[in-house]
Amino acid sequence: MKKSIFPKNNHKPEKGKTPTIFDVAQRAGVSIATVSRALSTDSHMSRSVKQREKVLAVVESLGYTPNVAAQGLRQRQTNLIAVSGWFKGRSFTSIETLLGIHERLAETKYAVYLRENHENYRVDEKTFREFGRRNFVCGIILLNHRVRKSTVDSLKKTETPLLLTEYSLPGVDNLTIDNFKGGYLAMKHLLDQGCRNIAVIVGWLKHPHLRDRVLGCRKALKEAGLPSGGQFLINPHFPLYGEGRRVAKKIMELKPRVDGVFSSAGDVVAMGAINYFKENSLRVPEDIRVVGFDDIQESAYFEPALTTVHQPMFQLGFKAADHLIRVLEGKHMGSEKIVLEPHLVIRKSG
Repeated sequence: MKKSIFPKNNHKPEKGKTPTIFDVAQRAGVSIATVSRALSTDSHMSRSVKQREKVLAVVESLGYTPNVAAQGLRQRQTNLIAVSGWFKGRSFTSIETLLGIHERLAETKYAVYLRENHENYRVDEKTFREFGRRNFVCGIILLNHRVRKSTVDSLKKTETPLLLTEYSLPGVDNLTIDNFKGGYLAMKHLLDQGCRNIAVIVGWLKHPHLRDRVLGCRKALKEAGLPSGGQFLINPHFPLYGEGRRVAKKIMELKPRVDGVFSSAGDVVAMGAINYFKENSLRVPEDIRVVGFDDIQESAYFEPALTTVHQPMFQLGFKAADHLIRVLEGKHMGSEKIVLEPHLVIRKSG
C-alpha cells in the first residue's frame, strides 16, 4: 500500500500562528485539494465520507477558518463588486456616490473592491478585462469613467455585469444625473435675478455631463432672447479651488463687466472664484452673483453660502448598487438608462 507523503496527526501550527490550509492538510495526511473539496458545500468528494469527516475534525481541532475570498476565486465565483472612481481630494461627488453604494450593500452578501483611477478618467482597461476573464469580481461599477467598446465586449463574453455612470455606451447599463436640466436651472436662476452678462466656467468638455450642462445654459439664454454664444470660454483642467481663483482673474478682465457666474465645473471651483472676487473688492452677490454645481456639504457653510445645483450623488450610488444586485440575481435583463433629477438650492451667493 502506498504511503502518504504527509505525516499523519503529528503536525501542529506554530504557537500563536493562525492555522492555514497547509496545516490542515498535513495534520489530516491528505492533499490541499482534498481539504478544499472537503470544505466545499456543493462538492462531491471522490473518496469516502469518512475522509471528509476526518478533514472536518482536523479543521475544528485546529480552529482553522477558510478564506472565503480565496475559495470564491478557486470556484470562479466571488461576491466582490469592483468600483472604480477618483477619490483622493478631488472628487467630493465620487465619495458621496461611494457612500451610497456601501449603504445599499450593507447587510447583503456583496462587498466592494475599490480601485482608484487617476488617468484622465480613462479606466484601466487591462485590469478590468482580467477581472472578467478570471472571475475575480462578480460585477463592475465605473464612476465617471470612459471605457472602450472592446473592453465592454470582453466583459460580455465573461458575463460580468457592468454599470457606467455619466458616460454611456450602447447595450450597457447607465446611470446619470439630468445634467442638461441642471445647467438650465442654474442659468435661468441667474437670468431671473437680473444678470445679463453671465460667464460660465465650463470644465472639461470631453465629459458628456459637462457638455450637457452647457447645452442647458444655452437653452435658458435662448429663451431669454440673449446670445447663446456668451462667455463659455473658461476651461479649468480639474475641479480644484486654485482653478477657481485662476479663472476668476480672467472673468474680472472680461468686457463688458460680468454680473453673474455659473460654475458648471463644480462647487469647489465656484468657492475659489468667490474668494478671489472678495479679495479684489467685488461683493458677492451685490456686484456679481455666483452659482455652483454639486451641492457638496461645505457649500452650505461657505461665506457667502453657495447657491448651487444639487446632484443626488448618494442616491446615484445607492441605485447603482441596487441595479447591479438585481442583474446579478437575475431580476433584470437587457440594458437600461436611469436618469436622476437635480434641483436648485438657493442660498446667499446667487
